[in-house]
Amino acid sequence: MQKKDKAVLALFRGECCCCCKDGQHDPGKGAPVRPQVHGRPRPARAPQEPEDAPFAPVAPPSFDSPQRPAPGHLPGVDAFGAFVGTGSLTDLPVLTLDDGTLRMLRPCVVNHVERWAEFLPDPVIDDQPPDLKPLGIRSDYAWADKNDPRVTIVDRQTTSGGLLTARHDLTRVYFDGREEVTPITLSAPFTIYKARVRVPGVDYPEPTPDIPAHTITEYRLREAWFRVGENQDAPDGPDALWRRRVQVYAVDPQGPLGRRGFVLEERVLPDRTRREWERLETPPNPQDPNHPETPWRTIQVSDVLVDAPSAPPIPYPTRVGPRFTAPGVTVWGSPGRPYTDNHALLEDGARLEAHGHTFETGSWAALCGPTNAQGVPEVWVLHHAAFGRSVALITRAGVTRLPLLDFELDVLRTSPDTFREFHPSGTLTHTWPPHWALCDCGAGLAPLFARGEVRGLAVGDADGGLRAVVRFDPWRDTRAGEPPEGSTEPPFWWWKRRPKRRPTKPPVDPPVPPLPLTLADVFAGGGPPDPGGGS
Repeated sequence: MQKKDKAVLALFRGECCCCCKDGQHDPGKGAPVRPQVHGRPRPARAPQEPEDAPFAPVAPPSFDSPQRPAPGHLPGVDAFGAFVGTGSLTDLPVLTLDDGTLRMLRPCVVNHVERWAEFLPDPVIDDQPPDLKPLGIRSDYAWADKNDPRVTIVDRQTTSGGLLTARHDLTRVYFDGREEVTPITLSAPFTIYKARVRVPGVDYPEPTPDIPAHTITEYRLREAWFRVGENQDAPDGPDALWRRRVQVYAVDPQGPLGRRGFVLEERVLPDRTRREWERLETPPNPQDPNHPETPWRTIQVSDVLVDAPSAPPIPYPTRVGPRFTAPGVTVWGSPGRPYTDNHALLEDGARLEAHGHTFETGSWAALCGPTNAQGVPEVWVLHHAAFGRSVALITRAGVTRLPLLDFELDVLRTSPDTFREFHPSGTLTHTWPPHWALCDCGAGLAPLFARGEVRGLAVGDADGGLRAVVRFDPWRDTRAGEPPEGSTEPPFWWWKRRPKRRPTKPPVDPPVPPLPLTLADVFAGGGPPDPGGGS
């Protein structure tokens, strides 16, 4: 045995080597070296886990692509092979700018050709109701069809007055972060109603030949003041509590049994102190010197009833043109929805134009197709009509349809009847087309163990979530060989002569799926607007 080998053996036995001096080990000389294998250092052994370390199961490969290992790849899988996802997406309109920052939007219009998004913030409102006092006695009878058997509403007409002004700051956000604001001021008048009442009605008074039907042409606004509260007998003062009652009185010279009219309506206002009433410019005035026998004081007389019950609708700027514009895609909104916070949704009246084809209702999404020699991807568009039983892939070559059931089982890898609609994520990103198309399959992410109707899941999967779909890659998304006997997996998940390395030239016999798409990721829905997918 050589001297060097003896030294190494002594080290393994825990003995000191010959380079020790005075009982102290000197590492600078004679330190053992790593054993050699064919003249090259052997790789160091990975550190060993202690015997009492907790067991950490190794995650199986991700189901979406057998060639990509699960660690560090989306979607993640748990120890049982179920999708867990690692991100979340928001349903709010969030624009991703060129520098990666996020810009919250309102319902908007998007133009990917000119690279901007345009929206209307909440308007600034200036409300100036009309002054009705010179026009008549204010009363609900002027506009409402009252259920009053005493009278019939007649001579109703409308006019306008007052003004509601709305200032809109039309905001355009460019993908490079610049913003432009264009103020737009619009106004609309209030609608003023005028009307009278006609008697007799049903029971006031009973129609008789002596009292023909006639229209009331004199109305009076009357008020009465009453002291209320515990100290109502104390002398009047700033803190004295007063109640005000207001009546609309219809004067009827032809009233039965000598009656000169009747109360059309009455309102009791909240009790306030004299000081509070004076601040409202209506100080209590409890006695009419001309009519001391009654507490009622006439404060206005008119021949017509009037009212402006509500402010006009806020006027909004009109807009013409498409709601969404991008290479390969144009979306025209419905007449009543020029802006939207969900560009994937095609409401009634909206239409999608993609590669010369037109689609209506349902939802759509875009994703990257094959790239050309300059590295620019072709725009692929997916569409699902409302209540439709198929999914359409629109490319430059035409339209290919796949039954919805096959789309759910073979592409989304989820259970039947879980696909709801395409998600708007991707329509508000600064790049076009989006890398993938997102499919809303519900909020659930609970594991679902393989059943007969779910194809190709040997261990387990999870229904629900937002599922990202990308273009099918034969080498990346297949296994080598043929499906095992009795397998429910689609045959295009397997490639009999799959090369070990990615081909540099188009392969001769790759598997071709009915719709060249595959699952790429699973997200949880309803999360914060994070850069990982909020737009």
